[in-house]
Amino acid sequence: MNTQPNALQARALAIIAGGGVRQAAAVDHPVRIISPDGMVSPLTVDELLREKWVTVDTSRTLHEGQPVEITACGLALLPDQDQDVIAAGDGPTGDQGLASALRVAIRYGDVGVVLWDDEVEITGPGDTVLVSIKGRRFTEPYELARFLGINADDIDDAR
Repeated sequence: MNTQPNALQARALAIIAGGGVRQAAAVDHPVRIISPDGMVSPLTVDELLREKWVTVDTSRTLHEGQPVEITACGLALLPDQDQDVIAAGDGPTGDQGLASALRVAIRYGDVGVVLWDDEVEITGPGDTVLVSIKGRRFTEPYELARFLGINADDIDDAR
């Protein structure tokens, strides 16, 4: 067993922590992973299962879709993961799951964060907007940095 996930596994853990990930298959077709927040390969899910970093709810059929969920061990492997999330009992909230996924993407990928007057943009290569959060939720870069669990220097203040 590994003690730390590699970069691909860490990315998959962050996506799974965000929720909504399930594995499914139709008759005569291979298992595929359905994820609202990014691509995860079935082989990666198998590796995460072997490490006990995720679980699969096999009480459902593959045709229905089997939820893939992060375990407390897997959640603890995410960078700067707030352990209070585990104590909450129901797992991370949507905001916390999003922050976990973004934190991993910002640290390990070619991703930037831009704070505007009325929105936050998460940008990819070539300044392609990956995520746009409308509404003025953060007034200062340090507030957004604290939420995402990253350095305030990683945020482009475009206000």
